[in-house]
Amino acid sequence: MLTSTLYYSSSESAFPGTPEATGHRSEPHFGVRWKVVAIIDEHTEYHGQMKDISVNGASILLPVNLRDIASFDLVIHIPALHTERESHLVYIKGSQIYTVYDCNENAFRTSVEFREFKSNHDIGFLMNRLNKHYHALGQ
Repeated sequence: MLTSTLYYSSSESAFPGTPEATGHRSEPHFGVRWKVVAIIDEHTEYHGQMKDISVNGASILLPVNLRDIASFDLVIHIPALHTERESHLVYIKGSQIYTVYDCNENAFRTSVEFREFKSNHDIGFLMNRLNKHYHALGQ
């Protein structure tokens, strides 16, 4: 559960060129299949999977429609590069942009804008992992 109230805004200087800074969405998106948990409140959480991610948001696949939920917490499980290590957990507060049913995935696809990271280290970790180990979509 996310219990800390200290989060770092995704619009801080760690994100030069982000939509908040430039007024448009220019960051690359990366196709990933990482585990994700959407935490609605202290009693409700949904386990799903990332479809794609950028440093400012993600498209996640969930078994439920979050149509009426404006914001929620996410726990992203970034897989370790070596099998003997555990996943790195990234805690983020996010806002829903939209939710649609994706019949190809047999799940609801929710677009999430990242609002705050629990740890400033997680921002760098995510950027590093994506840029060094994944190819951006459409490139």
